[in-house]
Amino acid sequence: MAVVVVFPLIVAVILGSVRLVGEIGDAVDESAAAAYVDNVDVVVAVEASATVVAGRQAAGTLVVSDRVPLVDAITRLDAVRTRPGLPPAAAQAENAMSDAATHLRDLNLGSQVSIDDLTAIQHTITGTADTVVESVLRPMNSVAVGDGERRLLDIWAAQRQIFQIAVGLVKIIVNPADPGTQLTAAIGAESVLLDRLRTEIPGDPRISHLQAALAAENPLIAKVRVAIPAGPAAVRAVGYGDALVHDLSTYEALVADQAHDIAATVDGLVSQARYAAVRDSVLLMLTLVLGLTIAAVVAQALLRPLHRLHDSARRLAEVDLPAEVELINTGDPDAILEITAVPVDSDEEIGAVARAVDDIHDQALNLASRQRQLRLLVNDLFDALARRTNSLLECQLRLIEALERNEEDPHRLTRLFELDHLATRMRRNGDNLLVLAGTQVARIRSDAMPIQDVVRAAASEVEDYRRVQVAAAPEIAITGAAAIDVVHLLAELLDNALRSSPPLTEVDVHCERGRDGGAIVEIVDHGSGIIAADLELLNDRLASPPEIEAETARRMGLYVVGRLAERHGITVRLRPTDADRPATGITAEVRIPPLNVRTILSISE
Repeated sequence: MAVVVVFPLIVAVILGSVRLVGEIGDAVDESAAAAYVDNVDVVVAVEASATVVAGRQAAGTLVVSDRVPLVDAITRLDAVRTRPGLPPAAAQAENAMSDAATHLRDLNLGSQVSIDDLTAIQHTITGTADTVVESVLRPMNSVAVGDGERRLLDIWAAQRQIFQIAVGLVKIIVNPADPGTQLTAAIGAESVLLDRLRTEIPGDPRISHLQAALAAENPLIAKVRVAIPAGPAAVRAVGYGDALVHDLSTYEALVADQAHDIAATVDGLVSQARYAAVRDSVLLMLTLVLGLTIAAVVAQALLRPLHRLHDSARRLAEVDLPAEVELINTGDPDAILEITAVPVDSDEEIGAVARAVDDIHDQALNLASRQRQLRLLVNDLFDALARRTNSLLECQLRLIEALERNEEDPHRLTRLFELDHLATRMRRNGDNLLVLAGTQVARIRSDAMPIQDVVRAAASEVEDYRRVQVAAAPEIAITGAAAIDVVHLLAELLDNALRSSPPLTEVDVHCERGRDGGAIVEIVDHGSGIIAADLELLNDRLASPPEIEAETARRMGLYVVGRLAERHGITVRLRPTDADRPATGITAEVRIPPLNVRTILSISE
């Protein structure tokens, strides 16, 4: 009950601690991210200036002054990419960006660089720029930061179309017959992205300016086609490249503003996270103190009666009830036992449980008494039925013996012997009922019986007695008090051995004198054997016969053997006939104690 009381408090503290740790972690992550948000401005500058240089280099119109923004951007990038604490993915991406931008910066003005090479360099720069933004902003699980990042990437996607426009323009310059498919596609893509940005950033005049500039730049394509034969200077004089550079500066300003908005949002999130961490820390401590106080008060009121209930219930289950049931089973079934109530007098739920335990105690004793009466009734029925049956069988046997004495026809005499044998087997079943009822068999000998005769008498009570081979036995006898029960016990074992063996095989019986002065009888069959687990269970039942249960009907012979052995202190064990080959049969070893064994010489004296 103490655990039940404290458990919700523990769960609340754990959940609060998890939330507090999460908020502290968020504050740390957002603080770290806020420290590197300015990297976004730097990679924006590198990409924008690289776009100008790559585009003019491809068109052959690059001049020295076009490189100045790229040089400045690379210098800024080299300053921030070596700062400690930068996310590994961002640091790796910025290193790759620096290498690609440096390679673009170092290209000779008059060198011929293929469009594919320049495009590969530009793709490296744009790809690493995306990686930097994602690595810096990913730790912040904020909708506002996510929206800002999405707007930033959309602006970036529109800006990158300028490079594609420049590539398409270069293809026209290199090949005047080029239809300008890539150029048209890039212009269309930029127009679509500008329409999306107009929805995402409503009211920004720069978006409208870029749309107007895009429409105004279309006529310059025709002028570029006209100026191509006059050379690069004439193409540059058209001003299409300058217009694209101006658009790039507008995009760069948009990206910079968006990056600043993200930085401001991140600063606000950091402040909120720190405030939430402090607030939740205070609330957690107050909750812990209040919860512990309430738990202590409740535990004081509940644990004492619970301890009394627990101790009383344990004592009842482990000591009192087993002793009372044993007393009922071994004593008078009608005896009335005094029930000691559980010492809990409260009226609430614990008191109700205590009264329920008392009721269970009372019902358990009533049930044990009724079961005891039922077992006695069943035993009486077994006893009455067995004695009536055996009485009739004794009459039948006397009648058969009288007929056998007066019969001279060998054939009819053989049939009478078979009837005599069948009646003897039926009498053994009646004796089994007496054993189940716990009563003594009526037939008791007053004199000792040689063990050879005991074994032969047992063999005469089984169906296939001709398959039983009895070896020479020592000159010992079983006392009269145990002789009849030993015959019964051996008959049941022989019956099991014969049923467990193939029909044409024999069952061997060996008798010998034990070292302790007792007798040992071994019954060996040659059947299929018993698996080790079942053999161990059977030996346990033989050593300690249980109460009558469902299993008794299926293994009644072994149950009777166990009861008879227990009555005279006899030990019966089953083991494989051949330990190396368990499937070659079972040997039943019967050890009769010296108390029930006499020598033949002492009998004659």
